[in-house]
Amino acid sequence: LMQAQRARANRDALAKALRDTGRARFATPRGAFYLFCAVDGVPDTRALAFRLVQEAKVGVAPGTAFGPGGARFVRMCFARDSGEIARASERLVDWLRRAS
Repeated sequence: LMQAQRARANRDALAKALRDTGRARFATPRGAFYLFCAVDGVPDTRALAFRLVQEAKVGVAPGTAFGPGGARFVRMCFARDSGEIARASERLVDWLRRAS
């Protein structure tokens, strides 16, 4: 139960951070440990995944790894320590606000 509560809290924190950027489009997952997210103005999510790792120090998977329907998305896992999610969300939001 504690892990499920932590996962929900992490999901909610990540979703709020992404919504606050005004650039992220996603459905809040109900029973998973990851979130698929499209970023306005970013057609190449494979390149986005590499940039996020290099520039924001946030690891995401390009949606293309999950089939052709995932091409517009990146997958973010939130099954981590809450502090790590908070710090990664902060870096991600900062990067999305600055990057084009």
